[in-house]
Formats: sequence, structure tokens, C-alpha cells
Amino acid sequence: MSGTSTHYGVGDWLLMIYAVIMVILGLPLLVGGAYLVYLGGSVYYLLAGIGLIVAGVLLFRGRMAGLWIYALTFVVTIVWGVVEVGFNGWALIPWTVGPIILMIITLLFLPVLGRDRRVHRAEGAVQ
Repeated sequence: MSGTSTHYGVGDWLLMIYAVIMVILGLPLLVGGAYLVYLGGSVYYLLAGIGLIVAGVLLFRGRMAGLWIYALTFVVTIVWGVVEVGFNGWALIPWTVGPIILMIITLLFLPVLGRDRRVHRAEGAVQ
């Protein structure tokens, strides 16, 4: 047999499930955001939807770039929230709680994203 067989560990499967959830969360933001832009509203939701979807796709592929794209989306969300509502703590909750939870979960996948996936796949190959 060839050495191209792929072995995925529990962390890889959890990352893929999380990545799909991130894409699912991004889809209504993308569609609703596009409609909002069409109506002359804020472009934030469109950008956030794109950020979540791109991050999710990259994370699904096991790419560290997915973490960086989500980190950028996270920072833009926090800054946009502060610009929109100021430093009013209660008004910032919708802008911060969900994105912080997603950021924490994303960071928990650093060990999976940080390892050399080629070595991991080679270890799981049938000799």
C-alpha cells in the first residue's frame, strides 16, 4: 500500500466539527449582511460572515491561517463594537461575548494546528 493514507486523531475530528459550526454561523451573517448592505446599512455583518466562513474553511483544512483570519475578524468585531456603542459595558455584551467564546475555542485548537500534519499523517499510514 502507498504511504498516502491519512490518519485523523480526535483533535482533528473536533477541529473539523468546530470548523463546520463556524461556517454555519457565518452563512446567515453573510446573507443577512449582504441584504443589509443592499438596503444601505452597515457592511460589518457581511465582513464578519466572510471572516467566519473563510476561517472555518481554513480550519477544516487544518490550516493555521484559519486561526489568524478568525483573530482578525475578532479584532475587527471588538473595534467595530466599541465604535458603535462606545465603552458601555451592557451595550458591548452582544459585540463581545460570542466572539470571545469563539476565540477561546479557536485558541484551544492551537496544538492541533501547530503540529506538522505531514508527520502526523505519515505516522498513521499503513506500511
